[in-house]
Amino acid sequence: MSNSKKGKEEKRKLLVMDCFGSKKQSSNQCKKDLIALAEKVRLLQEEIKAIMCEREKEGRAYERDMLIYAFKEAEWKQEKKRLKEEVKRLRKMLEERKRRLKKWKVRDGLYWKAEEEDMIEELKMEVKAKEEIIEELKARLALVEREEYKRAREVDILRQSLRIVSSKNAPSFDHSKPKLTLVKQARKA
Repeated sequence: MSNSKKGKEEKRKLLVMDCFGSKKQSSNQCKKDLIALAEKVRLLQEEIKAIMCEREKEGRAYERDMLIYAFKEAEWKQEKKRLKEEVKRLRKMLEERKRRLKKWKVRDGLYWKAEEEDMIEELKMEVKAKEEIIEELKARLALVEREEYKRAREVDILRQSLRIVSSKNAPSFDHSKPKLTLVKQARKA
């Protein structure tokens, strides 16, 4: 038994001796002390119950956020894939046009060549814009992943805090109901 537990046990024994073994205090004073202690226990139990309810709400909010994040992430991945395919298609079209330009004869190509070069420049700008969008999506995805990591860390800290609060008050009241809640929460995680 640790020193702090021994100290608490000795204090409890002294309090019981004061109430039941000492003639200095009246039985009414002992009853008042016991009622006050019972009230403190009841208040602590209510506080723990409120904390557990708050943690449960936070857990549900976290699960909801994670679901939203999963949907957003799927959307971003689809958009990224679509944009990559678009860039690939545009590059292929650009290469095909360049190949055709080389084959044209000088007499037919002067007028058409200028028009095609304009189109090539336009396609290059379009490809560049699509690549910038892909980079932006990558950056947003990285940001969301960092936020998810932070949220997961916060939930772990909250769970640890709840375990500590629950374990500190364990001997003072019946835990049958809160233990079931904690088991259910552990299974959800």
